[in-house]
Parts: sequence; structure tokens; C-alpha cells
Amino acid sequence: MTHNTTRRSVVRGAAWTVPVVAVATAAPAFAASSLVCTPTAECKLPGEGSNTKDYAIRTGCVTGSPVATVEVYDNQAAVWIAATLQDDGTWLAPQFNDSRRSRSVRITDTAGSVDISIVDFAPC
Repeated sequence: MTHNTTRRSVVRGAAWTVPVVAVATAAPAFAASSLVCTPTAECKLPGEGSNTKDYAIRTGCVTGSPVATVEVYDNQAAVWIAATLQDDGTWLAPQFNDSRRSRSVRITDTAGSVDISIVDFAPC
């Protein structure tokens, strides 16, 4: 039995496989995280040391599970510093130097989804 492969049969087969590949590769990106946040920070209290301030962080999360942790990246020490949840629903990030205005904020929800944003910390 002879099979003739024509240009038309190749194009017809490709037309069916391309959409399947596009859908299969796009799906994991949507499944990676259901957490969508737009955090903001505002000066709350003077810190303990000179030139340091405490900041209240509002997570601005609109989807995902409840927020479990909020952390701010300290570039000088190269570590994530945990913020503490306050009674008013904000998270308190303690003891940051005002000279560095933009900081990375990592928010994790109870389902394990993570959102990392760059947040501008206003001068106090």
C-alpha cells in the first residue's frame, strides 16, 4: 500500500496540532498562582534606631486564599524580613532605612501561592 504525502495533508495535520500545543503550554502559567496583589506601604511609626521607620503594608490582594505571610527584602543583609499582622489588617514591616525607597515585598497565601512585587516606601 502506497501513501502519498501531499502538501495539503501536511498543512491540514499541522493546523490541528498547533492549537493543541498552544493551549497545553499556556495552561501551566495560569495554574502557577491564583494570588493577585498590589501591595502599598505607608509610614506608620518611628523605628528604634536613627534613620529607621516602621511601615504599614497593605497587601491589596483580590484573589487567592487568605494571606499567610508578608515579607520585605533587605538588600543590605540579603534576607527576607517577616512583617507582623496588625489588628487593623495591615502588616507591620519594622526598622527600615528611608534611603532605599523601592523594596521587594513577598506575599504568600495559605494555599502556598506567592506574589512578589516592587513597592515604593514613601519617605516619612
